[in-house]
Amino acid sequence: MTGFFNLIRVLKKIAVCLIFACGSGVCIFGLMNIREAAAYKRYPSTSGFVIDSAVIKSHSSREKDLYELNIVYEYALGETPYYSTSVSSFGYDLFNESKAAYNGQIAEMTQILDKFPAPSSVLVHYNPEQPQDSVIDPDLKVPVLMPLIFGIILLLTSIHLYLFSSIFSVRKVD
Repeated sequence: MTGFFNLIRVLKKIAVCLIFACGSGVCIFGLMNIREAAAYKRYPSTSGFVIDSAVIKSHSSREKDLYELNIVYEYALGETPYYSTSVSSFGYDLFNESKAAYNGQIAEMTQILDKFPAPSSVLVHYNPEQPQDSVIDPDLKVPVLMPLIFGIILLLTSIHLYLFSSIFSVRKVD
């Protein structure tokens, strides 16, 4: 029976190590995500023009309707015109979500829409290496920080389990 209890202890240690490794990986991804999104603040900017801006209903749930922001703007670099719908960067595009994927209550979306009415001029921040990659709101948003926060929670959980593992240890019952 001692072998069984040792196996349980080893499996718990492996689980703690896996949680720590996952937390570390998610933290690294979160930091890279923040770095990617924050780069737009340092990128060059040019003047652009909002062609269309609207709040559209994205989907409904039992409790509330959710709305999505749809802003189309144009800008030119030299003789080349560019069109985009990216309002703000959410870092890496992990799940093929649009950078324009703002969604929420109608009041929230209308408040953001008021900052970018059509027709109006806007300041466009673009990636000099990929000029078609641009945003009109380069500030960091909460979704950019979520992977880092989740990674820190995983790290703290693994540290807690490691330090207080005696609480979770299997004791032989006589």
